[in-house]
Amino acid sequence: MSGERTPPAGNAPAAPADKAGKGALLRREGLYTSLISEWRGQRDRGALEALGRRPGRPQADPRDAEIARLKREMNLPRLGDIDVRRGKEDR
Repeated sequence: MSGERTPPAGNAPAAPADKAGKGALLRREGLYTSLISEWRGQRDRGALEALGRRPGRPQADPRDAEIARLKREMNLPRLGDIDVRRGKEDR
């Protein structure tokens, strides 16, 4: 590459080269420094919260295992409902 910047694709305006141009762009889009500061704070708090968690998948809730066990028990046929000689349900 020759080191020249290519223009952005689509209708997106090029990034302003000076500070005044950047401020004008942000005002035109309705973005003010207070909003950007708040977003940065939210980003930082979220990053710190994510770093505080243990990596990997969250632990399974023991209640989920109990619910799955009870559902399996509900679907099991009763011994009295099965004809042992043929292995079919009585009707």
